[in-house]
Amino acid sequence: MPPDAISRSMGEAQPDWAGIPGLTDRERAALEKGMSIAAKDRYPSVGELSRELFAEEATPATAAQSVPLKPTPKPEPTPKPAPKTKPTPKLQKPAPVPETKPSGYRKWFFAAAGVLLVAVVGVLLTFGGKGTDASALRPTEPVTTVETEPARKAFVMAAAGDLRNISDKEREDQPFWGQTEYLRRDVRTVSFHPRLEGTPENAWDVSEGGDGTVLAWMDGGDLHVAADGNIAPNPDASWMFAWFNNLETIDFGGCFDTANVTDMTFMFSSCRNLTALDVSGFETANVTNMAGMFKWCTSLTALDVSGFDTANVTDMSDMFTSCVNLTALDVGDFDTANAMNMNRMFFACSNLTALDVSGFDTANVTDMGGMFGCCSSLMALDVSGFDTANVTDMSDMFNDCSSLMALDLSGFDTANVTDMSLMFAGCSNLTALDVSGFDTANVTSMYGMFYGCGKLTQLECTDPRILAEYRKR
Repeated sequence: MPPDAISRSMGEAQPDWAGIPGLTDRERAALEKGMSIAAKDRYPSVGELSRELFAEEATPATAAQSVPLKPTPKPEPTPKPAPKTKPTPKLQKPAPVPETKPSGYRKWFFAAAGVLLVAVVGVLLTFGGKGTDASALRPTEPVTTVETEPARKAFVMAAAGDLRNISDKEREDQPFWGQTEYLRRDVRTVSFHPRLEGTPENAWDVSEGGDGTVLAWMDGGDLHVAADGNIAPNPDASWMFAWFNNLETIDFGGCFDTANVTDMTFMFSSCRNLTALDVSGFETANVTNMAGMFKWCTSLTALDVSGFDTANVTDMSDMFTSCVNLTALDVGDFDTANAMNMNRMFFACSNLTALDVSGFDTANVTDMGGMFGCCSSLMALDVSGFDTANVTDMSDMFNDCSSLMALDLSGFDTANVTDMSLMFAGCSNLTALDVSGFDTANVTSMYGMFYGCGKLTQLECTDPRILAEYRKR
C-alpha cells in the first residue's frame, strides 16, 4: 500500500517504487501522475491513465476489448412496419411535447380571460358607448377565439424501492421497477412517452395503483415508459434511476411531472455514464429531501439546477458529491432557510473553479462536515455570511481546497462545534487565516486541522489548542 496523501504532502513518506519488480520508467511516470495529490494534476479519467500505463503492451485484440471513455451514442433503430392484423409491437416515439411553465389552472385562467375579452368587444360593438361611434370599434377582420390545450392528466408510478442496505455490486445487479428479468446495469437509455398506443405485449405495469395506466418495457438496452398523459414519479422518487450505472441518456419527453414529489434522495446516484441531464423543467416546490441526488454522477459536464425551488428542502447532504467533471454549478438562488444538513454537499467537485454560496441561509444547519472537501480547483469561496451558530460538525469542511488563497471566517460562531478534524488539511495555498473568534470549548477533535498548510504563515489565533495543531502542520 502506498503512503496516504497527507503523509506524502508533508514529505513524511513516498511510495517505494524500487520495491516493485520490473516497473518501467513509463509505468512509474503514469502511476506518479495518477497518484498526484492535487486533483488537477491527475488524469481526468481511468481510461486516460490506462492508455498511458499500458500504451506499449496493448495489442489490437486487447485494445478492442477496452472500455471506451465515453460510449458511442447508439443510432435510433429503424421502426418495424406494423402487422396488418395487430397493433404495432413497438411504440413509435412521438415528437417531444414542449414543456410549459404555467400549471393547469393558469392555462384555464388565460383561456377564460381570452373568452371574456371577446365578449367585452362584442358588447361594445353591439351597443357602442356613450359618445362613442360603435362602427369605429368594429374590426375589419373577424374575431377568432384560440382554444388552449387542456392540461394532461398525470399518472403516478410506483416507488422504485430502497437500495440503502446492500452493497454497490448488489445495487447494479438489482432488478428495478417491479420486474425480475432486467437489471439496473442493463439500461442504456430511458425515454418517457405521453401515450400508450403501440405498447408492446412484453410491457409491464409500473403504475402506483397496479391498474395499467403506466407501462414500461425494455428494447435491448432501451427502457421505455408510457402513459396516456403525463407520467408522475412517485412522491417518493428516491433511488429511481440510482445505479443505472451504464445509463447514457434520459429523455423526459415533455411529460415527466414532478410537481408532487417530496423525496428525491439518491434519485440519480451513480449514473456514472450520464454526460448530460436536463432537469431544468423539474418542479421541486414540495421536495424536502435532496440528499445524494446527483452523487457519483462522475461524467456530468453540465447540470442546470438554477430553477430548483428548494424552500422546503431540509437535507442537502452529498447532493453533488463526486460530480468531478462539473466545471460550473449555479446554486446562487437556492433557498436554504430550512436546510439542516449540508454534510459533503459539494465534496469532490474537483473541477469547479467558482461556487456562489454567498446567499445561503445556514441558520438551521447543524452539519457542514466535508461541505467543500476536495474542491481542489476552487479559486475563491465566500462563506463570510454563513450563520454557523447551530453547526456541530466542521470536520473536513475545506479539506484539500488546494487552490484557495483566502478564507474569511471572522464571522463564524463555533460555540457548538465538536469536530474540527482535518478542517483545513491540504489547503496548501492559504497564506493567512483569522480564527481568532473561534470558540473551541466543545470541540473534542482537532486532529490534522492544518495538515499540509505549508504556506500558512499568518494565523490570527490565541487559542492554545488551535496553536498546538497549527505547529504540526
